[in-house]
Amino acid sequence: MEKLYAVTENGVTTFIYESDVHDDIKVLAEEKLALIGWSIVEDTPRPADTETETYDLKVGFIDGRYVKTWIKRLKTNEEITRDEVEKQIDALNQLLGTSEDIGTDTLRGLKGVLNADINANPAKYIKALADIVIELIKAERRTSRITVRKFESVL
Repeated sequence: MEKLYAVTENGVTTFIYESDVHDDIKVLAEEKLALIGWSIVEDTPRPADTETETYDLKVGFIDGRYVKTWIKRLKTNEEITRDEVEKQIDALNQLLGTSEDIGTDTLRGLKGVLNADINANPAKYIKALADIVIELIKAERRTSRITVRKFESVL
């Protein structure tokens, strides 16, 4: 997880992620950072989201240190829709498989099967292909329904 820094200037604290911090600052020890008004925000693990809840980052000042805290809230309809679409995309990617797959579980796996194997038992491979195509169509149909629901809620 990326480090978060707190910078206090003229009584105003700003939070900056490590990727936006100059390299000269990153190499300083914590004691030296404090001398120039910087401190590292203490990291706390982010709780896992559920289907309906998520967590927003809030930085608190506890016992003289900045600490990441997580505030639980309900997901918005947009976040729930995004999660549903991402699940469907993952399902489609799983059915496609990778270039290393060989077998009857994915489309790329079927493509990797040797012609001699297919010729020896074509029915097995035709059935596997049909099963994968059916699953792809079902996943695409679910994704389309989610998209339609989202458009309907916007109109």
